[in-house]
Amino acid sequence: MNYFNLINFSLPKQNSDYNIWADSIEFYCLMSKEGSVNPQQIIDRIFDENANDPQTAIKDVVTDDEIKLIESELDTPLYEDEIFDSHMTDSVFSDKIVSSVNSYFGHIKSRKSSFGTSYPFTITKENTLIFNSQLSEEQKVYTILLCSSLMRLATKSGVNRLGHHFEELCGPVFNALLPKNAKSYFFGSGSKSLRYDSIEGNFFDKIDQLCSLLHVRPNSNFTKNNAGIHNVGDGGIDWVGIYDFGDDCSSQPTFLGQCACGIDWIDKQFDANISKWKNYIEFSNSYQTYHFTPRNFRNEMLKWENPLQIYDVVLIDRYRLIKILANETGLSSLINDVYGKFLEEIQNDDNKIDYFA
Repeated sequence: MNYFNLINFSLPKQNSDYNIWADSIEFYCLMSKEGSVNPQQIIDRIFDENANDPQTAIKDVVTDDEIKLIESELDTPLYEDEIFDSHMTDSVFSDKIVSSVNSYFGHIKSRKSSFGTSYPFTITKENTLIFNSQLSEEQKVYTILLCSSLMRLATKSGVNRLGHHFEELCGPVFNALLPKNAKSYFFGSGSKSLRYDSIEGNFFDKIDQLCSLLHVRPNSNFTKNNAGIHNVGDGGIDWVGIYDFGDDCSSQPTFLGQCACGIDWIDKQFDANISKWKNYIEFSNSYQTYHFTPRNFRNEMLKWENPLQIYDVVLIDRYRLIKILANETGLSSLINDVYGKFLEEIQNDDNKIDYFA
């Protein structure tokens, strides 16, 4: 496969984040020949990946603090003559792994409720997850965003292409969030946007062009040498939106958009921070930052998983992306043009893996 390498597929390691586990289970279902998965199969897989050792396997689903708490409780018998041995520890750890996996499937059920008809899976009363073979456009978007959240499983070229695809997918979303008649520009270092004007060149030239559009000056310290004469990056910004009053004056409504697929998406919020960008540009007013991630950052109540991890940005996660793209009249064309080959690859039965062989 060109986008993903599934030969050595593994479930999350030493990570108890329920959204990461839910994504991995959904992907497991999506790319399996069976097209379905149940809790017992995931439990069996966890043990298989850890040599059937509960004391190793539990580290993949429970935090160190939780493990220490369980161990401390085992060291404190309820009765004076009660003695715990390693078999008891294994049994307690095994039960905890089972309960954790069941809780992940419970979270998946909440996704089905939250995403409604946009959700490309069915889940039975027995908690068997089944991938729908016939997808609506919104279900295709969910599938795309799910796969874009699992860069650890992608090939090197797959990581690069999925990142660029995601930047393109966020174009109409960014545009929808701008004031009427505002102008948007693709600023990223990836391939040129197919649908929007682009600010191109090396990083120094991009900043120079952006300053002209904003009718401001670069910072006096922003020289070619300081910027890096071989720097062809984007400084962490993929989209720029400007409402130009047409008077060639500064103080214009300005919007920056950044796209982040990787596991470091939280830290990448700081890439667009004014403390960084004031070193490049002498802004005359503050700007609004939209931070796009394909990840689902919601709990079972559809609230933020952890609002303390949102840093002075408008966060556009999987749920918001799907909601906005549902109103995009050219969604079908966008999906086919940008993700046509990708969807062919993941829907091709020859590329499916028999995880339970």
